[in-house]
Amino acid sequence: MTRTPNPILTIGPPARPLNRFIAVLAQHGVTAVADIRSAPHSRLNPQFNKAELERSLKAAGIRYVFLGRELGTRPDDPSCYEKVGCNMRVLPTPEPSASASNG
Repeated sequence: MTRTPNPILTIGPPARPLNRFIAVLAQHGVTAVADIRSAPHSRLNPQFNKAELERSLKAAGIRYVFLGRELGTRPDDPSCYEKVGCNMRVLPTPEPSASASNG
């Protein structure tokens, strides 16, 4: 198997203790974590709150980068929301590609 240089790996919501989570990252040679949660906190697992996670990763030699504003699923723009859920009508729609309009 050919190893991709600098691969991007994903790991879902941690259903494990923080020390096991960090051990899995280390086992796979992870050097940085990009947190894409819009709301980087957890009432059920406070060890995964932004500040605690960042501190623990730093102690393990793993860089933490918060990208929730850029990549998270909950925009800050209040016009995107109705009383329940996201108002899809106010989100930008992609422009059709040139190849799609020529076909």
